[in-house]
Amino acid sequence: MRLESVTSKTERLLKEQLYRPDNKFFLAELQDHHPPTYLHTLEVAKYAVSLGFELGLNSEQMDYLCRGALRHDQGKTVITTKLIDNPNKLAVWERYVMQVHVNEGFSSLRDFKPYKTPWQVLEIVLKHHNYIKDGYPPEEKWRSLLNELPGYRPDPPGITDLAAIVALADMFEALLARRAYKEPKSLPEARGIIQNEYTGPKTYINQMSKLILAYQGQLKI
Repeated sequence: MRLESVTSKTERLLKEQLYRPDNKFFLAELQDHHPPTYLHTLEVAKYAVSLGFELGLNSEQMDYLCRGALRHDQGKTVITTKLIDNPNKLAVWERYVMQVHVNEGFSSLRDFKPYKTPWQVLEIVLKHHNYIKDGYPPEEKWRSLLNELPGYRPDPPGITDLAAIVALADMFEALLARRAYKEPKSLPEARGIIQNEYTGPKTYINQMSKLILAYQGQLKI
């Protein structure tokens, strides 16, 4: 698919999704709690959705992918902004608290009755840190939680793992952005780190890098 088509389709889908009442509700909660995480979420969704279109996912998969990307960090609404913005190296207990955002996001979305979140979206939220070395939560934990969801069925081999796409988008955005505790990496620097740390499909890395270049205006589309 031509990059121009991918970027225009991504813009259109994100606009549609941002007007959904459920997405508006959850994003407003995130923006009120920590605006930088809200902005991070929008960028992650842009990168993830772009790769989804590049891979030729169907409309149902794209819907789940976009909603999962927009809600992947919902659990950070229970993490103090002081800890999120800590400019120093985190202590062991602080790293543990930060990791809790995955389970908190999964649980809060699963249990929030006014808006039902499909298991396909919950799987993305729960597993979006599972595609790095020393990823979390442990496989035994996420399998146990997912198997409790009504209708859940693990994807057979050959089916695109949507969480792997969001995980990669999350890694790229986190490395490319400025944070309280670090300066932004260049795209080549980020790609080098990800090549070593990302445990999902390696072919996704170059595909997403090319899309990011297009968004940065460094690649003509």
